[in-house]
Amino acid sequence: MRDSSESHRRFLQALILDGKIKRNHALSRKYSQSLIDLEIVTIQREGRSDYIVVTKPENLHRYIENRFPGGLDSSPNSRLEGVMLRGNSKLGGNASSAILICRVFSNNSTTNVSVNPKDITEEMGLFSVSINSENYTQMRVSGKVSIVENLDVFMKIECFIESLDIAIYSGGILDSRIIGWLNECDDISQIIHAGDYDSTGLKEFIRYERELKHNVEFYLNEDIELGDFRTYGRSDLVGKGRNLGLMDSIRKHQSDDKGFNKSIEYILESGNGLEQEFLLSFLN
Repeated sequence: MRDSSESHRRFLQALILDGKIKRNHALSRKYSQSLIDLEIVTIQREGRSDYIVVTKPENLHRYIENRFPGGLDSSPNSRLEGVMLRGNSKLGGNASSAILICRVFSNNSTTNVSVNPKDITEEMGLFSVSINSENYTQMRVSGKVSIVENLDVFMKIECFIESLDIAIYSGGILDSRIIGWLNECDDISQIIHAGDYDSTGLKEFIRYERELKHNVEFYLNEDIELGDFRTYGRSDLVGKGRNLGLMDSIRKHQSDDKGFNKSIEYILESGNGLEQEFLLSFLN
């Protein structure tokens, strides 16, 4: 199996530079056995330590060429280069374009487009735009905008937030290029973040407060109560693994936003986070 991971690259780079690496090094423990089996390296004692020592440099270079065809020093700058150099597109960074998925509710909320996004939303359910990494789309939006984390709520968000002009689907973490594009839209009056009431949703709101130049509000439906967190929430959304670590930093964030602060209060009192889809229960 071809292993072109970053840690494997560092291991091989150390062997090329020094001709050896300590046997008890974490990278050696993970990667040296295959080279030992191929008789490219041997274990040699030096002083009080065992080392993995290169004995067949030419074979090591061929081994590297099979796994890192662009060489150990090459860094992928695109998804294509990620595949060609490392066999992993994600190592090349973001895709070349961000896909903006939105629903448009008013005729006067978009400019610089030759189609009517509101009509397309009504007929097809949503409107989509590609935002290139190098030059943002010429489309501009205005008015009251909501960024919605989860799909089912996104498709019903106008039932919860009144007088909404545009809703944008984030699917969790919003692409930074969409944030950059939103900052190019000077006529946005307000952005409302409708996310989960948990560590991820709250952390994303903090990001919007810091990175968006517009007025940003965290959406907490006025009908949600502490009992809803206790009855329908889950502790792992805020109190386990990565989520627990995020909550520690979220609690330290100073914000005047009422929805954000009230959500933290409910989380701390109940010990639970609450997924955004709970809002749909209000429509039944």
